[in-house]
Amino acid sequence: MPADTCSTTPDSRPRWQDYEQEVYEAFRTWYPEANIVRDARIPGRYSKKKRQVDVFIECNVAGFSITIAVEAKYLSRKINVKDVESFEGMMRDIGADHGILITETGFSRAAIDRARNGDLKLELDILSIAELKSYQAEGGIPYSGKYGACLSPPFGWVVDIRKIPPFCATLYPRGMTLEEAQEKRSWMYVGFWHTTDDPISSLTALVEDQYHNMKSWYSGLHVSTHESPPVRSDDRKTHIRVATWEELDGNEVTGFVEFDDFIFYAVLFTDDDFRDRNIAKLAYVLARLQPFRISFDNTVEIAALAEQAETEDDLVVKATYHYRLSWLYHQMDDRENALKHRRLCWRYNPGHYENIVPLIKDELETGHFENAEECALDFVSRAPTNPTVMQDLLHAYCSHDSFTDSFHKLVDKLKARYRDEALANVLYHYGIYFANEGDIKNFRQHLTQARELFVDCNVPLEVVQDIDELLRTVPGIVRGKKRSYLTFTKSVGPPYPDWLFA
Repeated sequence: MPADTCSTTPDSRPRWQDYEQEVYEAFRTWYPEANIVRDARIPGRYSKKKRQVDVFIECNVAGFSITIAVEAKYLSRKINVKDVESFEGMMRDIGADHGILITETGFSRAAIDRARNGDLKLELDILSIAELKSYQAEGGIPYSGKYGACLSPPFGWVVDIRKIPPFCATLYPRGMTLEEAQEKRSWMYVGFWHTTDDPISSLTALVEDQYHNMKSWYSGLHVSTHESPPVRSDDRKTHIRVATWEELDGNEVTGFVEFDDFIFYAVLFTDDDFRDRNIAKLAYVLARLQPFRISFDNTVEIAALAEQAETEDDLVVKATYHYRLSWLYHQMDDRENALKHRRLCWRYNPGHYENIVPLIKDELETGHFENAEECALDFVSRAPTNPTVMQDLLHAYCSHDSFTDSFHKLVDKLKARYRDEALANVLYHYGIYFANEGDIKNFRQHLTQARELFVDCNVPLEVVQDIDELLRTVPGIVRGKKRSYLTFTKSVGPPYPDWLFA
């Protein structure tokens, strides 16, 4: 032990022993399934002597056998380059895959650079005990709606749970900012695919759908399945996809875990040099994450808001109160009261945009098809040439196969009611519906009719050009296979022109 580590505790036991014990206990928490030994003696391959290691960890992650050497330096100075090089030499001697230097007092800039730019087969991570407690002990708890997951960061990385749209959370190497990690192509983001309210309700279907979409958007696409997806203790299905394409610098690696109500996914961006190492980190995240469901008790807020809604005279404000009440009940899975307040919101202010699509979906899901049609016809009447209106209706009606007949009846009434650009808008989206059903004949027929009407109405030229492009490319994408409309807009970014979403 160096001379500058000789301070003691009040009971005359050296402080460094308490420090090492704290580090040891922390790693026991992180790796409960691993073999963890404090003050290990490991035979040196080159020195032919037993080397002392403060904490030695042996574990298996997704088929990867990993050894980690941890040295807890209780120093009165910062760790320097010589400390890093000495530790790296010890790691080579004992054949450790990873190494962690932990210090209470911090580290020099040169030591950090030396650790990061060392042998690619070794990974050194330098952190203070304060950083260890702040970044690693708790992990992160990202969520989306009612669903979330407890994340454990992989070796040397941190979880950043700031919600930076469109990411629920990000992970990247400790000591970097997100921007620095993105520049170095060493980071990942996580998200949730809700399967309870989406036609794509399985991991297999989601992976297949994304593959077809990626093929149509990226040139030089190459996709492979990683041969060793992580095995979870709960036997949940996992999958790792590795993708490259011409415009991508590096690799995009996506890992999935399928749960009952959602699919968790993590998208990793990595260089070729660090690909295998970072895929092991991704596998670690997938293997250890724990799902949860959020339960809401909004009874107090509901009581206060209901009283305000009862006494409010301004109908627009009254509708807003009922809209808020509908969501509070929705969070509590009280569908009856949620629908009741969505209806009241529509009664007091039919123009409340955020309410209308959830109302239509609720009416459909509870079998009130005539109510849904009444709301939908009123919705279109407020902006019949706005493509977003038809887009929203498609999302509502195409969310389940049982709504198909009602959707055709609605479109028949819209076709009889409108002319010119409004009719073109209806025909266009009806054609897109048929494309998703794999019905290329009706797709071509309706888009061609829409194109003719758009030309007669003197819409911008790019609108017509975009339709021509769809008529040319969509048949090759669909290949006669039934697909959900949502896959045209929700998976990996929209392939359709921007004017559709204006």
